[in-house]
Amino acid sequence: MDREPRKHRGNSFKTRLAMLSAATRVLRQSLSTREFLGVLSRYIRAGKASTWKSLPPPADEKDSGSRDQLGDAIRIHDALSSRLDRDRVLAITRDVVKAGAIEFLRGTLPVVSRQDIERMGLADRLALLEQLVAAFPNADGKVVAVNADEFTFRVTRCRFPELLGQLGRAELAGAFCSGDLEYFQRFQPDIEASRDSTIAAGGDCCGFTFRLKP
Repeated sequence: MDREPRKHRGNSFKTRLAMLSAATRVLRQSLSTREFLGVLSRYIRAGKASTWKSLPPPADEKDSGSRDQLGDAIRIHDALSSRLDRDRVLAITRDVVKAGAIEFLRGTLPVVSRQDIERMGLADRLALLEQLVAAFPNADGKVVAVNADEFTFRVTRCRFPELLGQLGRAELAGAFCSGDLEYFQRFQPDIEASRDSTIAAGGDCCGFTFRLKP
């Protein structure tokens, strides 16, 4: 295993391209050809800077990284809104965001095997988990517990709900949580993930637990 998480790789060209490709597949499956071409044209015309023109400049690197990660989804949402009814817009946007979130995680997290973890001491496991938490531009968090077969951490701040609320799109916040558990089910064969709360749903934290599968 490459033990180093790919820090902020979700904002790299390769991962952003994978996220856009996943979003395009969802749009092609969800829209007629005419609708797809109209949405694509509107998305292309919307400049990156226009997404954030109503907000102050980014406060720090994490704020800037969060805006980079959110920007394409917001522009796709706005392009859909120009042509479709609200219910379809929300449903398609949530599917787009979920597909993009899974690609972001694939581009950011290393695949962790049971053998890799079993070879590490507790200090190394703690260091790895802290590095993984730090790799996300939108989140501040802390490790709660690390033991032989289980790892727990809490995200104490997520900039996605904050930024979406400032833009008047708070209804999209939960969509950005939707790919987390599916990613682990599909791409981390030795890790079982669970989450007992999310900030986007009104919780005071996002509580994650990861267990090594037998």
